[in-house]
Amino acid sequence: MTKIRFAQSEDSGKITTLLNEGFGWDIKNVSADFFNSNNIFCLVAEDMTGNIIGTATLHIIQKIERHAAQIEDVVVSKKHRGKKTGQELIKSLVALSKEKKCYKVTLNTHKETIPFYTRLGFNNEQCQMVLKH
Repeated sequence: MTKIRFAQSEDSGKITTLLNEGFGWDIKNVSADFFNSNNIFCLVAEDMTGNIIGTATLHIIQKIERHAAQIEDVVVSKKHRGKKTGQELIKSLVALSKEKKCYKVTLNTHKETIPFYTRLGFNNEQCQMVLKH
C-alpha cells in the first residue's frame, strides 16, 4: 500500500534524488523555500517501509478573478512504475486543486505519457509556447 502525504523539508534529499533520476537533472538540493510557499503543494508517495518512491507538485496560480492549478515535476522511481503510484499522486493533487477552488488544472507532458493522463480525465486541448532562459 502506498501512502501519499505532504512533503516536508526533511524530504528534500530524497526528492532531489528522484527528480535527478527521473528527469536526468543535476540539481543539488530542493530549496527549503519550496516547502514554505503558500502556493506550492508538494506530495510524496511512500512505500510500506517509508521510502519515498514518488513525488508531484501542485502550483496554485492567482488569476484576475479566480485560481488555476498547474501540476509539475511528477516522477515515480523506476522500480515502482506501473503500480499506480503516479495515478495516486495525480488524483491527490486534483482533489487538492478542488479543495483550493481552482477552476482548472493543467500540466505539461511528453507525447508518450498523454495516454496516462487521458485515463485520469485530462484532455489534450491547447498548444504551449515556451521561451527558456
